Amino acid sequence: MDYLHSSDKIDQLLENINSGTALAVSDGSYYPYEKIGAAAWIITAPDETQWIKGGGPKKVQSAYRSEVGGLVGIAVCLTSLSSHLNHTEPPITTACDGLSALKKVHATKEMVKPSWKHVDLLTGLIDLFENLPMKARLEHVLGHQDDVGRPLTLLERINVRMDSIAKTIALTHPNLRLNN
Repeated sequence: MDYLHSSDKIDQLLENINSGTALAVSDGSYYPYEKIGAAAWIITAPDETQWIKGGGPKKVQSAYRSEVGGLVGIAVCLTSLSSHLNHTEPPITTACDGLSALKKVHATKEMVKPSWKHVDLLTGLIDLFENLPMKARLEHVLGHQDDVGRPLTLLERINVRMDSIAKTIALTHPNLRLNN
């Protein structure tokens, strides 16, 4: 997490998390030539007035690891907030455009196979979400919807923003030299 920011206050956001109305959205970005990926994520109140967001770049990455990395960021943030959360297990809407990565949020340790690609990151993701005081209500959003010519849903709008932030974060990696 090279990038971590929040709104000035998060009291309402904590209430939204506790009531199950908060939204958690992530996206990854990947530059295959340089093998550099980045993830961006946000946990936000439904009116987007209070939020915590973060992300970071990584070398020797893949598009899938970037997607999973955003979900890991959400889980790490929620874990750090756990002392402020009710343990009544309201679900938190968790969305990303990487359907395969999103499905791993509900995987269990018993399902993990050593042959899985990226098993190192996936086992961390599974451990983090299994130990949260709430479950995730998974929502798959289609990526790159900013040019479809129709009004976007709230989750699509947030996903487009996370895509933009992930790209911006990736561009901060010193090894990323894009050809113009």
